[in-house]
Amino acid sequence: MAFFGINSKSKKKDKDCGQAEHPKTWWYPITMSGRGVFYGHNYFKAYQYISQVRTVIDKRAKCLAVAVPYILDKDGNEPKSAEEFRRLFKTPNFIQSFSELYVLKEIYRLIYGWSVIYLARAFPGATPFAMFVIPPPLLNFQLSRDYLVYNQKDETNIVNKISLSGTKVEIEFSDLIFFRDSIPDACNPLISESVMMSIFNEYDLAGAINESEKTIVERQGAIGILSKDLNDQIATGLFEDEREMLQQKYKETYGLKMNKDQIIITEMALKWQAMSFPTRDLMLIELGEEAQKRIAGVYDVPYNLLPGGSNSTFSNQHEAIEYLYNANAIPTSKSDAEKFTAAILEKHGLHLKLDYSDLYVFQKNEKERANAMNIAINALNAAFTAGNITQEEWRLEASRYLNIDPNKKLQS
Repeated sequence: MAFFGINSKSKKKDKDCGQAEHPKTWWYPITMSGRGVFYGHNYFKAYQYISQVRTVIDKRAKCLAVAVPYILDKDGNEPKSAEEFRRLFKTPNFIQSFSELYVLKEIYRLIYGWSVIYLARAFPGATPFAMFVIPPPLLNFQLSRDYLVYNQKDETNIVNKISLSGTKVEIEFSDLIFFRDSIPDACNPLISESVMMSIFNEYDLAGAINESEKTIVERQGAIGILSKDLNDQIATGLFEDEREMLQQKYKETYGLKMNKDQIIITEMALKWQAMSFPTRDLMLIELGEEAQKRIAGVYDVPYNLLPGGSNSTFSNQHEAIEYLYNANAIPTSKSDAEKFTAAILEKHGLHLKLDYSDLYVFQKNEKERANAMNIAINALNAAFTAGNITQEEWRLEASRYLNIDPNKKLQS
């Protein structure tokens, strides 16, 4: 459970937690509008416009796209009675498949530190007929002033009202599924902070690099200076409006692009001083790679899976992909499946399983395990045939490779 927000109108100073101009007053009625702003840094804008940030977040989030949802009973079977829930998870709403909804949920979580899925119901307590991801900045939470965090076992007396920003639509707390990150907020026991909080220097650097590269390509940087020719005895200085006019005309007309003129024609007594500055000395590529490495490190994405990543051989990429799923995607999906189950399926005796076994890296591992199992079983068969081990010993050793109960008595 998480409640969030910055009360921008509060004048309370908090010397220990955060900046004074943005106090985190979670004990006071607050709003989510504008939550994306952190000390002047906008998380979502960084994701939208900075390629290094978006590349890392998309690589991490899109891992979840291959998760296959299964609706199972307590015995691990797929009952026919769960067909309604299968349709819900196959097409959660009229514009998205489950993989699209699930990836979008994860993108918002990686940007803001939390995300939410809204369960649309015909009436309170009914089986949801659709699921939607609501962008976190659109959610307004009005919290009660009269509650103690550490005395609460549920949301009772915490949330007064939840609404969508810019509308009169109100939402029940029980119709929301929250997905939190693991970044703690030391000043607020209820919320999870964005990972991007720890890398705003890196995405500022990446943004500045992108802007510099664009300037060099579009305007060629500062390639020269037009100045007064001091050797001309009758030349007079430019007035301010003349200088601005000439500068604007140069920007619009002259330059190195094919659709621009290459020669400046003017009656003014001017001279041209070329500026030579090797762009490689700016080290934009190296700085951009370093920023992306740090961003990838914070999000736990192997750098060699990203465009331009070093050591990108097939073997290394295979290991990196396997790590990305085992360390991030699968644990995330396991936790998420438990939340979906608690919110939708548990009262019907069902649970959700998000399966990744179809992924090629795991199929290769399954093949290797199957080969190892065949070798071991054949060796046990040979030992049993030769009379070197008993049937009970065979079953005990084989249970390491096969799903059998070695203590179960065989019928004669």
